[in-house]
Amino acid sequence: MQTPNLYPRRNMLSSSLAAASIMLSSTAGQAQTSASPAQTNLTAVVKLIITFETKPDAVTAFTTLLEQVRQDLPKVAGCKGVRVFLGKDNPRVFTLVEDWESESAHKAHINQVIASGAWEKHIAIHLTKPPVSYYYTELIA
Repeated sequence: MQTPNLYPRRNMLSSSLAAASIMLSSTAGQAQTSASPAQTNLTAVVKLIITFETKPDAVTAFTTLLEQVRQDLPKVAGCKGVRVFLGKDNPRVFTLVEDWESESAHKAHINQVIASGAWEKHIAIHLTKPPVSYYYTELIA
């Protein structure tokens, strides 16, 4: 069984961020030996922002599911917290802002969710399309 590509735009974004990082570091000069506070913050926490759109009849069930996610996800190794948002103009759109120690910590978690069958059984059944997600680092704290 082929693993679904849950984050189709992530690789493109990661490549763009890596290119921007190389460009910025090459123009910053070689003289600086210690990281500035802003640079230090870039590696502190990885944010995953993921948006789901539910089927019209799945809003209540998905809301209940996300309440459980809000309580349980911070207990997962590497997860520092999660915030759940409901679309103001579209109550079928939900966005999660998750804080992770690293991308690899999140990937390990989502791979386990997929491998266990929980993704298909409890999440994908409520969705109109695959979620859209990106990894971010906060530039200014």
